[in-house]
Amino acid sequence: MKAYKNEAGQTLLFRADANQQRLNASAERMCIPTVPEEVFMEGLKTLLEVDKDWIPNRAGYSLYIRPFVFATDDYLGIRPSKKYSFIIFTCPVGHYYAKPVSVKVECAYARAAEGGTGYAKAAGNYAGSLYPAS
Repeated sequence: MKAYKNEAGQTLLFRADANQQRLNASAERMCIPTVPEEVFMEGLKTLLEVDKDWIPNRAGYSLYIRPFVFATDDYLGIRPSKKYSFIIFTCPVGHYYAKPVSVKVECAYARAAEGGTGYAKAAGNYAGSLYPAS
């Protein structure tokens, strides 16, 4: 998700509600409690007010926003955690790609498998795409 400034200097977001819904769909798949919509939106609104001066005010630039939830148990094992933290971090960014992107259709490796976690925003889901893309 990204925040932009319009010509009047107002902060704009694109589909924050859809981002919150995707976070919760991913959380459910990973056995993580969902984040209530009001907690997500109030946290986002408050953070953007604090970070408003970090939002770039030029074309092609934005404030990258990444909400995430992570386990905080002091336990290592195979079971869902009992404690979690919800965090949103931001970072000013420029153009995602410096030049047009070429597309590669990969036939030997898969990032997502039917019934798997590929649709979820989850740690490690993109790692499997790095080797075949290099």
